[in-house]
Amino acid sequence: MAQEMDGAVAEIVDPGERLLDAAVNDRLAEAQALLDEHRRLSGENIWLACACGNSEAVATLIKENPALGSRVCPYRGWEPLLYCCYSHLHKLGGGRAQGIRVAAHHLLDNGADANESWVDPAWPDARLTALLGATGYANHPELAELLLKAGADPNDGESLPHAAEHMFTECLELLLKYGVDVSVKSPVWNTTTLYFLLRHLDNKALYTSSRQGIAWLLEHGAEPNTPCGPEGESALMRACGLGQDTATVELLLKHGADPAQKRADGMTAWRLAARRGNRAACELLEAHGAKVEELTPAERLTAACCGDDEAEAQRIVRSEPGIVKNLGREDRSLICEVAALDRTRTLRLLLTVGWDVHTRGLHGGTPLHIACWHGWAMNAGVLLEHGANHNLLCEDFGATPLYWAAHGSRHCTNPAGNYISTVTLLCQAGADLSTANRWGETPEVAGTDEVRALIEEQRELRGG
Repeated sequence: MAQEMDGAVAEIVDPGERLLDAAVNDRLAEAQALLDEHRRLSGENIWLACACGNSEAVATLIKENPALGSRVCPYRGWEPLLYCCYSHLHKLGGGRAQGIRVAAHHLLDNGADANESWVDPAWPDARLTALLGATGYANHPELAELLLKAGADPNDGESLPHAAEHMFTECLELLLKYGVDVSVKSPVWNTTTLYFLLRHLDNKALYTSSRQGIAWLLEHGAEPNTPCGPEGESALMRACGLGQDTATVELLLKHGADPAQKRADGMTAWRLAARRGNRAACELLEAHGAKVEELTPAERLTAACCGDDEAEAQRIVRSEPGIVKNLGREDRSLICEVAALDRTRTLRLLLTVGWDVHTRGLHGGTPLHIACWHGWAMNAGVLLEHGANHNLLCEDFGATPLYWAAHGSRHCTNPAGNYISTVTLLCQAGADLSTANRWGETPEVAGTDEVRALIEEQRELRGG
């Protein structure tokens, strides 16, 4: 979750600001409606002209006042070039794609920096570049090449991962042409693109494109054995620990992943797969020379839970008093991993044998936050049944589960999730409707129109 591109901003009334927000967040129908209603909007200022591809207006404005080419927008704090690069309005046709490129050309000729970037307050160490917008968000390869020819750095640490997760093939090929290193580690995240792509087990839309991105990276020489993250974990270890399908594990092995490699704590890919009950991956690793290891009682418990073997899980809990309470951090976080998946049975079993319903996971959110972000209403219901606090704030954003559900309805958009049912469950449980996140944004601001209407209806039912 992020505040700007991937998150909500304060409720927008001004048509120009609404159009900019729709343009960079790929809400094309909303953008088109605003353009139809306000015919002169695309030339109202330099930022709108850039986002809309009104190159004539850009040229005129710069000629009259060259300083406008680097003027920061009061709405997002972006310079004009960023609006060209993050705008999705080139998809509307009608010459807008060419107009956006010509506008960018005018800006670059006027002295704009091809490596222009912005910072999301949620991740202040990461530079989100103009090239990232063109390659990893808007999928505008012709604009990306214009930037690269003007000196944009293909190794900006963000463009390759996001182009690959969406499998924007033309953009990937351009990055390769201009010298991207497919194996480099991000200095901010300490991970390779290959490692980054293995995170999308919980998103069916990105799962498919990420698998294709993984194959593309490996075919172009990405190193699968680079230690990543604080544990020094390889891509193979991550795939096995997250329960990725055996096709992904086999692909990594085919391209040189080492099944004998160990993390900083001594964990192997086989052991990580076994701890998550991934027997198929274990057998595949064994066929490639991995050694079978003896599991601890705690590891046998996580394997039983992941395999939905309630009888075995209960047997281990009875024979090992206090075992759940004494689990390590990684095993305690299993409940957060499962909350992100369509695995209500497994989630219920974890809660039944003693996992903490308020375990902190991604962004300091609880399992309820995470289930709500993905719109898993059944998961949310089980968590609420087991006493989940529906008003607890996550650590990174100071947001409630209701905010996460609303935000997810617009930005996670899990195709199998049910955000209306999730929000309804939270409201029925008594969730506070007005608690704002640390940027002062309330849940209805973050959600789709349907979610916003539901929250407003609930507020009326409660008497305002």
